[in-house]
Amino acid sequence: MNLSLFASKGIFSIDEMTGAITVAKLLDREANQTLRMRVVAEDDGEPRRSDQSEVEFVLTDVNDNAPVIRPRKSVASVFEVLKTLTLFRQELYFPDVEVGNH
Repeated sequence: MNLSLFASKGIFSIDEMTGAITVAKLLDREANQTLRMRVVAEDDGEPRRSDQSEVEFVLTDVNDNAPVIRPRKSVASVFEVLKTLTLFRQELYFPDVEVGNH
């Protein structure tokens, strides 16, 4: 029996004895939400027979990226006569590429 992976882009490998699929490269949820490949099994008979199955991996996000504050530097003008607890507004941008609450 021969087992092969197709369209795995070298990200996964398969053990031809057990059929276990293992990760061969680092995964990144921000780059790929899902990864798909085909597993093909082919026998050594005559004539050769084969079958295939599509395998889809849905990646779960982890907190692997720090949030970023933009702009890196900002200037706000505040009057010296402001009373305590007077609110003022300054626009900041906080992109976080993570999915979900991390």
